[in-house]
Amino acid sequence: MTDQRAPWQSPIDGTPDEWLAWANALPMSRDLNMVCTGIDRGRATYSVASSPLTPNPNGSINGGVVAAIADQAMGAVTMTVISPGQVVATASFHAQFQRPAMPPLTVRAHATKTGRTLVFVDVVVEDADGRLTNTAQGTMMAVPLGGYLRERTADAENDGAPS
Repeated sequence: MTDQRAPWQSPIDGTPDEWLAWANALPMSRDLNMVCTGIDRGRATYSVASSPLTPNPNGSINGGVVAAIADQAMGAVTMTVISPGQVVATASFHAQFQRPAMPPLTVRAHATKTGRTLVFVDVVVEDADGRLTNTAQGTMMAVPLGGYLRERTADAENDGAPS
């Protein structure tokens, strides 16, 4: 039987291989050149071999792109700890830039606290020499999938105007 889930719908009771395949199939992860090398409940590790956009003049990945990479990792990690029928939205995001993010990068994300609707996630980004380049902290919010889809459908029916 063919899997009918949308790309962002996680394999709730999936095997480790199914979770890894899911994380690597996420369109934004692919857009950001992120390759998930490990994912488990509350933890994920990614590699980023090169900048998905034109690099900075010094060869580093632009800080906004690194922030997008961190946010994507936060979302994927949060999907491993929320209930079935929910999707994730970023409620808050904070990033610190310690040094230029020279690829290749290793991105490690882990959920530090999980509540009913909020998940707190820390991200560490390191260069090939294991030096810290960036850190980020975020609060992710679990929202019901059905409500999200109803709102999106209503918005589309109203020519994109929020309902």
